[in-house]
Amino acid sequence: MLASTIDHIVIGANHLHIETARLENTLNAKFLGGGKHDLMATHNRLLKLQDSIYLEVIAIDPEAHPKTNVRRRHRWFSLDSKFTQERLARAAQPLTWVVAVPDIEAAKSKCDYDPGEIIEVSRDHLKWRLTVPTDGGLSEEGILPSLIEWPQGRNPAHLMTDSGVSLESLVVSHPEPKRISSLLENLNFDGPLKVITGTRSLSFHFLRTDGHVKVICKI
Repeated sequence: MLASTIDHIVIGANHLHIETARLENTLNAKFLGGGKHDLMATHNRLLKLQDSIYLEVIAIDPEAHPKTNVRRRHRWFSLDSKFTQERLARAAQPLTWVVAVPDIEAAKSKCDYDPGEIIEVSRDHLKWRLTVPTDGGLSEEGILPSLIEWPQGRNPAHLMTDSGVSLESLVVSHPEPKRISSLLENLNFDGPLKVITGTRSLSFHFLRTDGHVKVICKI
């Protein structure tokens, strides 16, 4: 069976620098400089969590424009969605999460849901392969993860400075938790995940260096 791990969690922002500063205050940690994604006209900032997990804050880059592509007319992580934009105008919040797999084609064929098409992406010296729906949406509104494959299996977390912040739990709420759990079992992944019964939502629970737990949830 495929082995996989939580690679990173994704928080969307209306304005990258303003919301990153607010999250730094909330988490009592300093984010690292990320970069620009020319293909999607987005930019990000990163924070290393435990092991190889990291937090990505991502936003539309107002200085960039998506590259013309007849197959890809939308940015990833639903950032072009009016609904998402209205949410992010209120506050930065979770969009989805990403699972690292050793063979993205095999993982996509066995996960039993549609995570999107496999695309190749680069930023600065980094290159990776990621599943992204053609319409730029999110699988099960972000409840089900995107899949990612890194060359040599190493994501950029190994290059980041430890922040002292860890992901205590990633909590998925869904009206059909057994179905969601069954789908996730196909990925055979390891990580601090909880699936509970409720309306569709996603929340990230962080343990700060001072021992306080901070929760950032979808609103």
